[in-house]
Amino acid sequence: MRFKIAKGYEHLEDFLTHLPLRFTQEEGRIVHQIRNTVKIFGTPGEEDCIVVKKFKNPNFIQSLIYTFFRKSKARRSYEHALRLRELGFDTPTPIMWGECRHGFCMKDSYYVSRYTDYTPLTRAVESYPSEESLPVLDAFCDFVIRLHEKGVEHQDFNHSNILFKFVPESQSYEFQLIDINRMKFHRGPLTKRRSLENFERLSCPPLPYLHILKRYADDRRWDYERTILGGTYFRLRFSYLRTRKHEVTDWLKTKVLHRKH
Repeated sequence: MRFKIAKGYEHLEDFLTHLPLRFTQEEGRIVHQIRNTVKIFGTPGEEDCIVVKKFKNPNFIQSLIYTFFRKSKARRSYEHALRLRELGFDTPTPIMWGECRHGFCMKDSYYVSRYTDYTPLTRAVESYPSEESLPVLDAFCDFVIRLHEKGVEHQDFNHSNILFKFVPESQSYEFQLIDINRMKFHRGPLTKRRSLENFERLSCPPLPYLHILKRYADDRRWDYERTILGGTYFRLRFSYLRTRKHEVTDWLKTKVLHRKH
């Protein structure tokens, strides 16, 4: 196994380097399993409670790419976490990235981080316009502006990948980013177009989406109507292209199955 463990977590090396075996032995608790598998090891609240993300096995072509030409999703997640923290943005503490190879090619990859008790932004957008959701969404807009002004572009910027927590001491909300293997760090602030495009995956209901765009426009002193039109256009475009992609994929699968029979 090829891996890197963060300073301060060397005592977990034996446990971490045997993750492939622990996954096959069904250790840990599964909290997400669609394309990738996410497991919690330990008890939430304990010092060594960790979250492990096992990325979907790459196909042969992807395996070659990740072996020779591009960093794995696990390694990128780890390095992006460090970069985000350098810039003053929070994400669950990165602990390790690991890669298993079969022959010369990468087969599995794992990203490990500390467990976090933050809540997905999903809860706030789904309860809109409740009294509890409005301050969360307003604080979220301030957070996004900071990201964009620092040139940070999360390329899977969905409400399920944004976590929040209310801090009583400061009477404010803090945010964390997860699922961070696809990110871009620009040298300067994001352009207006790229900023609005960054909202396209924020697949929350229309009303909280418009609330976010309005607050974002107000805080950046942008034209309200142009911001709403731009944000809505990019969201609709993304939805259309994704639907078309699924339709083409389903059509190709049907053709392949038809030929087999």
